[in-house]
Amino acid sequence: MGGIAVYDVTVPTRASFVDSVNPRDFTGDPAENGSGSGCEDLVLVAAKDPPTRGPLLVVGNEVSGTTTVCAVTRD
Repeated sequence: MGGIAVYDVTVPTRASFVDSVNPRDFTGDPAENGSGSGCEDLVLVAAKDPPTRGPLLVVGNEVSGTTTVCAVTRD
């Protein structure tokens, strides 16, 4: 179906739900309009590595063949 659930695991024994994100567009064919379709692969890029100086989450979307890059921030 798609989407990413975000949990705060700073203290693993008290993990808590933070947010969920689902950028999928259910109005069209994901293979044709790049709307994404299910998160197939997730890779976390450490804050020290990208030029943004903050961690990134890279998501591979299976049907559309697109890649989504999300900045990981703490509000």
